[in-house]
Amino acid sequence: MVKSKKTRAKIQRAYRERLKEKGAEVAEKERRRWHARRQLKKVKVIADLSERETRAVRRKWRTTKAEYRRIQRNKESSTPPASGRTSPVGAQRGRTKVPYRRRKAYVTISKLNVALESAEAKSHKYKMRWLRLKHASDKRTNHSEQYDNSTPNVSHLNANTPSKSTPRSKTRYQLQHVTTPHVKKVCCSTM
Repeated sequence: MVKSKKTRAKIQRAYRERLKEKGAEVAEKERRRWHARRQLKKVKVIADLSERETRAVRRKWRTTKAEYRRIQRNKESSTPPASGRTSPVGAQRGRTKVPYRRRKAYVTISKLNVALESAEAKSHKYKMRWLRLKHASDKRTNHSEQYDNSTPNVSHLNANTPSKSTPRSKTRYQLQHVTTPHVKKVCCSTM
């Protein structure tokens, strides 16, 4: 009779089962073996390495750790979340993941809010400008009515009025159109 040969997978499975059965005993034996090899300087720890080797080992650790974390993240994202809250409150860090449509809606709403505020500010600006001009026009009309009784409803704002009204141009305009004996232009050279 020919004895059937075990496959490598079956051998490994049997080995893992044996390890599970006597787990603490195997771990303790492995620990003793490691310490014995450490005494004989067969195992190098990070303190035994040169500076250059230390940097290389740490770089390797960083890359393996980053790879491990990347795999863990992929696993977590691919597995569906459990129903109900399994993690303790406050364990989740960072921003919560929001669906694409909600994110897009939020961005659109915030852009529209900015545009609305801008439009409101602009309309407020023009409204205030209009009120100032209206008030100034009313003042000028009332002012001209005091001095010019012949034309009571004629506004100051005609073709001769400067388009850009500054205090100086307003004063000049009023001096030109006011015909009272007590207001005169004074020449600077006589002073």
